[in-house]
Amino acid sequence: MSWPEFFTWGFWVHTVVGGAHFSSALVALVLGPVIFLKRKATRFHRVAGYVFVLAMLTVNITALTLYELSGWPNLFHVFAVWSLTALIPAFWALQQGVRRKDDRLLELHARLMMWAYFGLAAAGLAQVGTRILPAMLGSFTQTFIVIGVGLGTAGGLCTLLFRITSRRLTERYSFARAAESA
Repeated sequence: MSWPEFFTWGFWVHTVVGGAHFSSALVALVLGPVIFLKRKATRFHRVAGYVFVLAMLTVNITALTLYELSGWPNLFHVFAVWSLTALIPAFWALQQGVRRKDDRLLELHARLMMWAYFGLAAAGLAQVGTRILPAMLGSFTQTFIVIGVGLGTAGGLCTLLFRITSRRLTERYSFARAAESA
């Protein structure tokens, strides 16, 4: 692999489904931090959130149909399932939290959306790693060790970060606080 080749569409995409997967992943990767950093409970947040959820559903559903890397289910399929197990309950928690005016469900929504994004980012980093690291490290075994240790460490740190952040977001945008200021 040459570095210029790494930056071509054909290096990453081999089928129409792969193109939908890759494009949706890019949309979700860019939109996730924007949604996180912008004010919550606004029209922008809702619309961007729906686009993010649709992009993530597309990413995960297409991921479950792609087998070019190994010919059978692999680590990327695990990330897709992991992401879906966060994304779908996060959407449900939001709907129920708003309906019931329950801050605990809003906190759950925030935390699960962060995990859905982490799953996407982890799969993206693993995808890049499996295409670059074998040439640098000399073997797939070493590649998977590096990726596993790196993502495991990142997951541990994110557990703490997501817990703190979701609580702060919930405090800032809570139904109780909105009622007090009204």
